[in-house]
Amino acid sequence: MDAQGRVIGINTAVIPGAQGICFSVSANTALDVLTQVLRYGKVRRASLGLEGASTEIPRHVARFAQVEQKSGVRVLAVTKDGPAQRADIKSGDLIIALDDHPTRGVDELIKLLNHERSRAEVKVSVLRKGERRERWIFTGERI
Repeated sequence: MDAQGRVIGINTAVIPGAQGICFSVSANTALDVLTQVLRYGKVRRASLGLEGASTEIPRHVARFAQVEQKSGVRVLAVTKDGPAQRADIKSGDLIIALDDHPTRGVDELIKLLNHERSRAEVKVSVLRKGERRERWIFTGERI
């Protein structure tokens, strides 16, 4: 709870022998999960069908592509016949935005791939060989 008595997180694990260290999820995340379980019977997440890693954008590449952010998501692998492959996303591409929201790392990309984008068309902005390209992907659902 915060100083005003509002719930800000929910404990998910406690390590009693370690000075009471606790792990928690934010109240917003817990509410989102509860809402999805009640509505769909499970938690839904969108999938692009790729593996990625957070990586810095070299300054000369960012300058050439007129991109202000300093990092993005490097595509390491693309699932065969998956959403990304059907949209011509290739290994080595650098994802810099999803629906015009900057993706500075894997965590931001995963956060954007929520239940609202599951089985929906999204715009993915990538850098390929220093050039910015837009791709439309019809997402799958993460299992």
